[in-house]
Amino acid sequence: MSVILHLFPKIRSPQMLKTGDTIVHARYGAGEVVGIREIKRDGKLTRYICIELAEERGMLMIPDDQTETDEIRPAMTDTQLICQVMNRTPNQLDDNHRTRQHAIEKQLKSGNPRQITQALRDLCWREITNHLTQTDSRLKTDALKRLLHELALNSTALDIRDQLTRIINQAMNKHRQAVEV
Repeated sequence: MSVILHLFPKIRSPQMLKTGDTIVHARYGAGEVVGIREIKRDGKLTRYICIELAEERGMLMIPDDQTETDEIRPAMTDTQLICQVMNRTPNQLDDNHRTRQHAIEKQLKSGNPRQITQALRDLCWREITNHLTQTDSRLKTDALKRLLHELALNSTALDIRDQLTRIINQAMNKHRQAVEV
């Protein structure tokens, strides 16, 4: 766990952010810092960090005094963590669809790339060994999109999609072979 905290530290102060930085907000997803805006409200001047969200989903403005409490971290720049997680043995997901989907949603809402990748890995494995419900499929797509949006900030979406597809296929083949032995 300390590795993740080291690789993906939370943004602790507005001074850590500058225009052009790629970040991930736990609730709103990936984006790029596009500037600082000062707005006078109730006679008080407040500075806001302006973040353009990926996929043209709008602008997020966070008061700079809340950057410590909001779940903001630098975006991943490569697929190393994804490869590591995908190649670990998948967890067996609960057969009860409500329990399973609640656990997956919790992982996705965490905004933590390790947990998102674990959810993706486990759903990919369930798809091979069992089946996915419509909701499971939607959650799998959501996990993949979250990783794609984050990685695409530093590369092209097609390159990243190809890389992730290759990583997923290699990992699932490895897991399939381990079960057959």
